[in-house]
Amino acid sequence: MTKTIPTRKFEPLGEFQVHGFQGRQKMRQKPDLKPVVWVGSSRKDLRAFPDGAQDKIGTALQQVQYGSRPASVRTLSGFGSANVAEIKVSDDGDAYRAVYTARFAEYIFVLHAFQKKSSHGVETARQDIEMIRIRLKLAEARYKELIVQQGQED
Repeated sequence: MTKTIPTRKFEPLGEFQVHGFQGRQKMRQKPDLKPVVWVGSSRKDLRAFPDGAQDKIGTALQQVQYGSRPASVRTLSGFGSANVAEIKVSDDGDAYRAVYTARFAEYIFVLHAFQKKSSHGVETARQDIEMIRIRLKLAEARYKELIVQQGQED
């Protein structure tokens, strides 16, 4: 007899999308698997990456969902105690980044996804840093909403 594991369905929520899967492979929702909340256009931007970069970032995000820290992850400085991290991958000679925060116990918020341009050296471009700051504020507000919704469902 095959046992079916129920999965949670998440709907797009304005500027946010909450999903229990990464990349192009669906995953079953497990109790210790933190859902991912995509802020702004981060999911759309990630899907514009080549398949190889998507797969590498998706694998790293999955590891983060389970509470581990992949080797491709570095803390992004300048965000204080916000626990903002950057997944760094390369594919076919190009560099790609996905920035997330695991500051909130129940969720992983993906704040930004972009292709790294070599003209800025090792630093992240100022416009990308500003985008991350704005989306971090949006993530904080959305987290509060999610906690209130969770309390109403219990």
